Amino acid sequence: MDRHTSTSQAAMAALNLWSSARQNLLVPIGTSASSVFGVRVNGATHFLRLTSQSFRSVDDATAELSFLHHLRSHGVHVAMPIPSIHDQNVEKVGDYLATLFRRAPGLHLTASVAPGR
Repeated sequence: MDRHTSTSQAAMAALNLWSSARQNLLVPIGTSASSVFGVRVNGATHFLRLTSQSFRSVDDATAELSFLHHLRSHGVHVAMPIPSIHDQNVEKVGDYLATLFRRAPGLHLTASVAPGR
């Protein structure tokens, strides 16, 4: 089994941990240290991130999410995690850590859509 197949299978398994996530709407967005998939939840696009546990520990992922909560509490528009059915922001799925994020509010900035243009 190649890495892509393994990641896709883990993504499908991970979606079972979030209620209302529709598994037939899993769209790969990109990969780097993590694989990211677009997911429909209650009619809205969310993002499922899978990160290999060999790259990041549960403590690392939890600390990152704590930082996002800190930023959000100070008015920064960041993508926020959604708790799983087990009320966890990070779930272990096979060799991966899974987190489901809401889309961050605001505009997606590109070279043609930048502040001041």
